[in-house]
Amino acid sequence: MRSFTLGTIQGIEIKTHPTMALVLLWALYRWGFGPGGGLTGAAYGLLFVAAIFGLVLLHELGHGLMARQYGLAVRDVTLLPFGGVARVEQMPASTRVETLVAMAGSLVNLAIAMVTLPIMLVLFVLSDTSFSQLFQRFRFDTPSFGSFVLYLYLANLLLALVNLLPIFPMDGGRVLRSVLTEFVGRANATRIAVFVTALIAAIAGAIALANGEWLMTLVFLMLVLFALAEGRAVRLEEHLRRMEVGHFAVWDRGGIAPNEPLAIALRDGPRDMVVTAHGAVLGMIWKSDLQRALQSGMLHKTASEIMDRSIVTADVESSVYDVHSMMAANNQWSLPITEHGAYRGMFDGERLSHVHTMLRSRTPEHRHLTTITGSLSQALRGFVR
Repeated sequence: MRSFTLGTIQGIEIKTHPTMALVLLWALYRWGFGPGGGLTGAAYGLLFVAAIFGLVLLHELGHGLMARQYGLAVRDVTLLPFGGVARVEQMPASTRVETLVAMAGSLVNLAIAMVTLPIMLVLFVLSDTSFSQLFQRFRFDTPSFGSFVLYLYLANLLLALVNLLPIFPMDGGRVLRSVLTEFVGRANATRIAVFVTALIAAIAGAIALANGEWLMTLVFLMLVLFALAEGRAVRLEEHLRRMEVGHFAVWDRGGIAPNEPLAIALRDGPRDMVVTAHGAVLGMIWKSDLQRALQSGMLHKTASEIMDRSIVTADVESSVYDVHSMMAANNQWSLPITEHGAYRGMFDGERLSHVHTMLRSRTPEHRHLTTITGSLSQALRGFVR
C-alpha cells in the first residue's frame, strides 16, 4: 500500500502509511469505550496517539536533519503503526557520520525529556502524590491532564532508550556496528552486531515464552529476522562494491548520432537510446519520449531535438554499487557506460535486477534452503518408490 503525503518539513517529505488508521481505531476503542469513555474519552485517545507519533516524527526528523547536515540526501520520513523510518539515499561515508545520524533521533527525545522534566516535577508537587502512588492516581486508561503528561513523558523516554539498545534494527545496533567497523571492518562488524541481536533476542524470547508472553516472543523473533536481513543487505553491498559495472553492461553498437532521425532509434523497438558523436556521449533519448514521438508523428525530428542533455555516465571500472547510487540519486535508471571517455554500452534497472538475483542465489541462506529442499525431494522420491 502506498503511503500518503502529509506535507514537508525543512524540505523533507512527511508520509503516513494507511495502516496508521488501525492505530486510530484502537485509540477510539481503548479510550472511547473505556472508563469515562464517550466522546471525551475518544478525543483524549486520538490526541494522545497523535502526540506519541509527534514524538516519533521528531525522532525521525532528528535522523533526517543530521543526515542532511553531512550532505546525505533524505527521501522522506514515513510514520508506521510501530514507529517511523527516515529514508536516507546512501550510506554515510564515515563511521563517525553513521554514528551521529543513528544517535540523532534518541538525542532529540532525550532533549525533549530534559526540557519537559520541570513540568513533571510540578505535576508531582501539585498532585501531592508519592512516586509509588503516582501510577495509581494517574491511570493509563483514565483520561486526565496528569495521565496525558505522565505517559507522554514516559513514552518519550522509552522511545529514546529502546532505540539505543545495541540490537538491529534499533539505532543502537547501527552505533554498535559503526564502533566495531573501526576495528574489524564493516562486514565483520555487521556479523558481530547480528550475533549480538540474535543472542539478546533469543534470551529475551525464551524468558517471554516461559512466562506465556506469546506476543513478546513473536516480537523478539522478528528482531532476529530483521538482523538477518541487515546482514544479507551488507553482504550484498560488499559484493556490489567489488563488481565492476563493465562486466554487466549491455554492449551497444554506438548509439545514435545527433543528426539522425528518430525513426533510426526505433529500429529495435522503443527503448532508452544513447546519443553519441565520435564516441562521446552527448545525451539520452528516453523510451517514453520515443513513444510520444511515435504517437504524435514526429519521427522525422532528429535525435538532438529531443535528447536529454542533463545525464550522468559511469566508467567501466566503476563498481555496481556506485553506479546504483548514481542511478538512484539522479532518478536515471539507464546509464551510459564509457571507457576512457568513449561510449561502450548501457547499464539499466533490468541489469541491476539481474545482478541482485545472481548474488541472492549465492547467499548462505539460499544454499542451505536449496540443500534442505533437495534432501526433502530425495526423501519424498524414495518414499514414493
